[in-house]
Amino acid sequence: MLSELLLVACALGAVVLFVAALANLCLRHPGRAAGLGAGLLALVVAYTAVLLSVSLASTPRTLAIGQWKCFGDWCVTVRASRDGPVEGTRLVELDIRNRGHRAERPSAPRTFVVLNGRRDPVPVPALTDRIDGGATGRLMVTLRLPPAYGRARLLVTEGAFPSQLCLGDENSPMHAQDTWQV
Repeated sequence: MLSELLLVACALGAVVLFVAALANLCLRHPGRAAGLGAGLLALVVAYTAVLLSVSLASTPRTLAIGQWKCFGDWCVTVRASRDGPVEGTRLVELDIRNRGHRAERPSAPRTFVVLNGRRDPVPVPALTDRIDGGATGRLMVTLRLPPAYGRARLLVTEGAFPSQLCLGDENSPMHAQDTWQV
């Protein structure tokens, strides 16, 4: 919550500085416009530096089977993982829940298999379904993995723009992400 407020405050500050610099240019005060432009640049550089510092300082976690990963009121966990009926497949049971009081639809949830540093998207259309307040649901996901897949991980993310710009958000550039080993 605090990171979202900080992002809003910095965005508003940037808009005010930009409009003030533009107004000063129109009023033919290039010195003031340059100062305001420099302030805008300093704000953007400082925020970007803090965003990247927080991301680089983060450490990835391997979540235990059954350990919840929450994005506000919407949460997900890997309930179970086992070999599928076809060689090279893995069946993963996901539990999803809404800790809130009202029905909610997750904001742009995405699922990936992470293997050898590569993220491959896994389509899970039902992940975008609306969930009643206080409800829990179960989804079955089939992963296709190469032979001898080793330490494949499942990554679930949630959040559309501007979550990538929030300090400490898992979607920010270079931020570590929590996964389950499947």
